[in-house]
Amino acid sequence: MCMMADMQRELLYLLVLCAALPGCESGSPLPLDVEVKDSTGLAGSRWDEIQLIVKSLPGAEVRLADQTKSMEETRATEQFAVPKSQLKLGKNSFLVRAQKAALLTKRTAEKTVEWDATPKALLRFHGSSKGDAEALNCTSTICGDSTLRATKNGQLPLEVESAVPGVVSFGTSKVDVVPRQRAALDLDVLAIIAAHPVGELPQVSIPFSFEANGVKADGVLDLGGSGLSDLAARSFAQVEQSPLTFAGETAPTAPRRDLLLVVGAPANKFITVGTPGKFADVDLVGIAKKAERSVACSADTEILYNDLEIRVFDRRSAKTLGTKKLLADRVACPPTPAGKLTGEVREDDVKRVLAEFLTQ
Repeated sequence: MCMMADMQRELLYLLVLCAALPGCESGSPLPLDVEVKDSTGLAGSRWDEIQLIVKSLPGAEVRLADQTKSMEETRATEQFAVPKSQLKLGKNSFLVRAQKAALLTKRTAEKTVEWDATPKALLRFHGSSKGDAEALNCTSTICGDSTLRATKNGQLPLEVESAVPGVVSFGTSKVDVVPRQRAALDLDVLAIIAAHPVGELPQVSIPFSFEANGVKADGVLDLGGSGLSDLAARSFAQVEQSPLTFAGETAPTAPRRDLLLVVGAPANKFITVGTPGKFADVDLVGIAKKAERSVACSADTEILYNDLEIRVFDRRSAKTLGTKKLLADRVACPPTPAGKLTGEVREDDVKRVLAEFLTQ
């Protein structure tokens, strides 16, 4: 009887001690926090995975689906890698369970988190070896290559990579994508440029859609860099050899001469004459060719004048309408030696002289 009484007292002591310790409380939940991170851009990680960061107590065992990991006694954070091929476009749910053995009991917890898989997370765009002209910068993480190269006919050849099966659409251009394969797709960048106001092009945003597992979502491919303006200038300069028309453009019912665009001037990539508008609104194109003239002021000073000869074409027919020669603005010789100076044709003079083509 005395031995049983002693055992009862020891058990009561243990129960009282357990109640005093947070780790022994069967009614106290195990702390558990879960965060989802896209691996894109993380050092040492793959773009086609996401990471679940699990925080609990040192020594806890955590489980995600069929993956189980045990934290060390000095570590309270664990990480699970989930292939994006296991995801679906849109909402994805993850149930994480945790448990930790304690004196005479076990503490458990579970938490469900949701993560929205967007086209930006599931797709990657790469450049193609078919690109042979201007380099365009992709300014978002959706591009596996930071530089994409256009072709001489104004197309942007791409290779599309997807973590899940689906369909990528840029307007009327569509391509089927499957995991672990790259699908080829050509974009008409010149048609996209045509929709922008005439002038320098620091960036264009190209909308697209992605459809997978019965869900459709929209995304944007952002392109930038000086290559955009270079592509536009080169394309308009080609009117010297052949007409320039844009996809879906119809011939005007009557001759229109509202907007003239000059390309090729050394000091200005684009000079507009007439009513402001988009690149698609350009009626006439002026091709500027530089003609250098050198004037010596002294033995140590030279002025280089960049005169211009501008030949004007009808954009839609490539018909030559006339040629104008403009002299560079006069630069005064300095009172002291100053090396080589440069004189350029004034933009105002270009607009004034070429305005007559819009009134013919």
